[in-house]
This record gives sequence, structure tokens and C-alpha cells, in this order.
Amino acid sequence: PYYMNRLCRGLRDLGVGVRVIASPPLFERVESDGKYTVDFFFFPSLGLLQRSTLLRRNRTLRRIFKVAAYPIGAARTWWALRQESPGILHVQWTPIPLIDGFLLRALKSRGWTIVYTAHDAPPSGSDRLAIRQARWMLRATDAVIVHTPQQAQRIVDAFPILSGRTRIVRHGAVPRPLPTASERAEARKSLGIGAERRVLLFFGMIKSYKGLEYLIEALPAVKEKFPDVLLVIAGEPLISLRRFKRQISRCGVENNVALYPGFIPERQVPAFFRSADMLVAPYVQVGASGVVVLAQEQGVPVVVSRVGGLPNFVEGHDCGFVVEPRSAPALSEAICKALGNREELAEMGLRGWLHLHRDNLWPDVAR
Repeated sequence: PYYMNRLCRGLRDLGVGVRVIASPPLFERVESDGKYTVDFFFFPSLGLLQRSTLLRRNRTLRRIFKVAAYPIGAARTWWALRQESPGILHVQWTPIPLIDGFLLRALKSRGWTIVYTAHDAPPSGSDRLAIRQARWMLRATDAVIVHTPQQAQRIVDAFPILSGRTRIVRHGAVPRPLPTASERAEARKSLGIGAERRVLLFFGMIKSYKGLEYLIEALPAVKEKFPDVLLVIAGEPLISLRRFKRQISRCGVENNVALYPGFIPERQVPAFFRSADMLVAPYVQVGASGVVVLAQEQGVPVVVSRVGGLPNFVEGHDCGFVVEPRSAPALSEAICKALGNREELAEMGLRGWLHLHRDNLWPDVAR
């Protein structure tokens, strides 16, 4: 919702009329302030998911719920847009590409231009059904947007039909002043974190592809060198936390981990980033990451895996470290190197902030 809100505002400021067709936000509603209109055609009963921890955190039940309701949303979208003069349909997410492929073709036959932003990595080569569905949907597009050159190359390799149709548009960022030392101190105080502790942050929805287990596995080696290190894990778990809690106990790092399970409202987000010495994003599969952008908006350096477009946020800007995925030793080595020189770490954060504010502002993304 936050990405969509900022993109829509940027487009509206350029004089583009914007209408959003979506599902109700799962956690926090974002106000359009009259900049664009919103129709919640998909999953109108999403409030059930909000109230049910079981549904939110059980992937199988979520999928059943969505598969059952999604065709209704697609049909409502078709009936609404078939009455309109043809414009641009900019698709941000395709839970069921097979159904979306029919919808896009139907609208294209009426003169609509179809643009798709591929936020995530393409399906793996072993998932043939997912690849077929994605190819069916992508054939209906006039252009595909990705956030980094690495993503562009990967999606064209996976789907050669997109050669010549792929465009690189960076992930947008909000211009923010760098937090002051007093703001960082106040943020730590609000979270109960000691002023002198070295703080690593793992932030956002907790999902299987984000590689949290490798970060926990790396923590004992970091603790050996920096006994005061604290790993803050904050975000809504969309998978069970039991195995991570067992791993934390098995690794003997209970006093070096602070868990904040649950959705973090937007107003509380800055406190977590201002408290952190660095963000660690040990993903095993991803296209790009809004969490990395959030960190760089606050001047926080990052450690990322060499997957998808993540290296593009770091390499060439000297604002963090890139490590091989699924490697706890590589993570611990990079983290120890970073924490060993806090002045250089702060300089990395500044360089990331400058890079983001030079290349990724929302008005430029919208344009």
C-alpha cells in the first residue's frame, strides 16, 4: 500500500489521472487524500484475515482463501473497466497469472495498454506450472517494468518474449533528512535498547524466502567477537516463529535477540531503523526490496545477499556489503567487518542515503 500510495501521488502530480483497483490493506489503511480513487474489488472479506492469526500465518489456508475469492475480483475489474475509455492498466501483482492473463487479453482487445511491474524474481526453472502461467500472462503485456539491471537480465533470460519490452525504473524513495544523534538515542530508548549496543535489524514481513535462519546461524560467531551485539527481528510473521525460537535457543543467543513479532505501523517504523547500526537482508530469493530502501532513507548501511536486484542497491555506491546467499559464515564475516569500524559504518550509511536521494526519488520514478 505504501509503494502504491507514493507512486500514485507522483503520477497525479504530473497530471495523470489515477484509479487504484486493489484489495483492502491487510494491516494499515493508507489515505489517498483525494489524489486518486480507490476501488476494493478484490478480497472484500479481507478483514477476516486481519482478525484471524491462523489465516494470516498459515500459507496453505491463505492460498485457499485467495484462490476461491480472486476470480470474483477479476470479474468485477472487467465489468468496471469495459465501460471506460481505454487507458493504461498498470498491474502490480498477479496472484493467479492464469486468470490475469484472460483479464489482460480481454482489456487489450478493447484498446487498453498493459504494463506490468515485476517486483519479485521470476519463478524458478523447476516450477514448470508457474512458468507457464507467468508466460501466458506476460504475453499480454506491452511493457514490463523492473527495478534494477540485474532483474531486467534475469526476466528476459527466463522469458525471451520480453526482449525489447523491459524497462528499468528504480524503486522510489521518500526524501528524508538524516536522523540526528539525539533522534537515534531517543529511538533506542523507546525500544528499550542500550545506547552502546551494536544493533542489527531484520525488518519486514517474515517469510520463508527471507533467509532469517541463516542470520540466526551467523549470530554466535558475531557474538564471539562483539558480545554486546543485538539482533532486532521486527515484522508480521507469515510463517511460524517456532523453528526460529528453537534455533535461537540452540545457538545460545537468547540474550542477543529481541523479537517484535507483529505488524509495525508506519509511524513506528523510523524508531527501528534509527536504532540500528545496520540492516541485514539475507534473502535467498527476491527481485528488489523496499526494506533496503527504507534503511537507506534513514542512512542505515545494509548487508544483502547476491540475489535478484539486491546487489544494485550496494555495489558501486560503497554503502554496505554483498554476500553469497544461504551462507552463515559469509554473513558473520561481513557483519563483523562492518561492526568493527563504526565510523566507517556511519559513512557507508551516508553514502547510501546520498545515492538514494540522487537516483530514486518518487517524482523521478513517476516521470
